[in-house]
Amino acid sequence: ICGLDRFTLDSKGPGFDGHVAEDHNLWTYIYLMCYLRNKDPTQLNGWEQYVYGKMMAEDASFYPNHEAIRLNGGGSGGSGASGGGGGVVSDRRTAR
Repeated sequence: ICGLDRFTLDSKGPGFDGHVAEDHNLWTYIYLMCYLRNKDPTQLNGWEQYVYGKMMAEDASFYPNHEAIRLNGGGSGGSGASGGGGGVVSDRRTAR
């Protein structure tokens, strides 16, 4: 999902397999999109409105792009949807 390579995640993060299974699991994103499409738009909270709006505009910028909260010690897990940003590596050049 995020585009980070196996070497970076294995050497500087939680490991590629754990990252794919827990942080950026493809099925979690599919579930989120189905959930948002089936939820009454008037009942969406703030981040749900943001992602739903991006989905309706066919804008994939809500997906993480070379980012992982747990890289370099930031966060304790999760998909990153709760906000937070400590320890986020914004692209490969900074993940040294």
